[in-house]
Amino acid sequence: MNRSPLPFFLASCLWMLSACENYHYRKVALDLPLGKTAGLSEDEKSVEGLLKQLTENSSAAKHFQSMFHSVIVDIQDYDSLTFSVKIDDGKASYSLGTNADPKPDLVLPLYRKNLENLLQIFQDSAVSDEEAYRIHRAVFGHSLKSLFQVDALYDPKIARYLGLPDFIHMTLKNENRYEFMGTTREATVTIANVDGQWMVFPGAAGDPDVKWAVTPKQLSDFTKLVFEPGKGAGTSKEAAKQRVDEIKGFLKSVTTYTRGG
Repeated sequence: MNRSPLPFFLASCLWMLSACENYHYRKVALDLPLGKTAGLSEDEKSVEGLLKQLTENSSAAKHFQSMFHSVIVDIQDYDSLTFSVKIDDGKASYSLGTNADPKPDLVLPLYRKNLENLLQIFQDSAVSDEEAYRIHRAVFGHSLKSLFQVDALYDPKIARYLGLPDFIHMTLKNENRYEFMGTTREATVTIANVDGQWMVFPGAAGDPDVKWAVTPKQLSDFTKLVFEPGKGAGTSKEAAKQRVDEIKGFLKSVTTYTRGG
C-alpha cells in the first residue's frame, strides 16, 4: 500500500514556515539616556563648544557619515549631558539633549577627552592610518549596533536572501599594533540573534557560527555598503539584490572561521 504524500507535504510546509520565521527579526529598542536641555554649567558649556567645533568640521562629518546618520552622544564625564547629532549629505548639526525624532541609529558614550582627540585628528583634514584605527576602535561595538538597526535587515525577504548566521564574532584587526587606551589588543564583539533580536556586546563569547575579521579600511567599506546607496541604485528588486550580493561577497571575504567548516 502506497503511503499518502500528504504527510510529507505538510512536513515540508511546516519546515518552510519554520525556516522563514528565522528571518523575521524585530528591532531592539534603543535605551535612550535622558539629557538636560538647559542649565549647563561652565564645564558642560565647554564640552558643548568642543562638540560644536567637531560638527562644524566637514572632514569629521564626511568620515562619520558612513557609520551613522543620527546619533545620541552621551558624555560620560557628566550627569545627563547628551547631544543629538545628525549628519546629512556630509554636513553635521547638533542640538542639546536627547532628540528621538528622527530615531537615532545608536547611542554613543564618549568622554570629553574623546572629543578633544577627535578635534586633534580632524584639524588638518587628513586622517592617518593610526588615527583611523583609533576612531574605529573607539566606536567599534556601537557602530556595529547601528548596522544591525538598518531597516532593510528587517525585511524578511532581504534577511532570508542575506542569510546571516545567528552567532557571530567580529574582530577589528590591529595589524600595525597601534596603541589605544594603553593597549594594542584587537577588539572583538559578539553578535547574536536571540529570539529574532540582534544583540551586540563586547568580547568573544562561546563558539560562534562564523568569525569575521576586518581592518579599519574594510570596516569603512562595509559600513558604506550598508549605509550609502550605490551608483544608480534605486528601490528595484534588482538594485536591492545587487547590494545584498555585494554585502554577502564582502562578508565571505573577511570570514576567518566557520564552525564545522
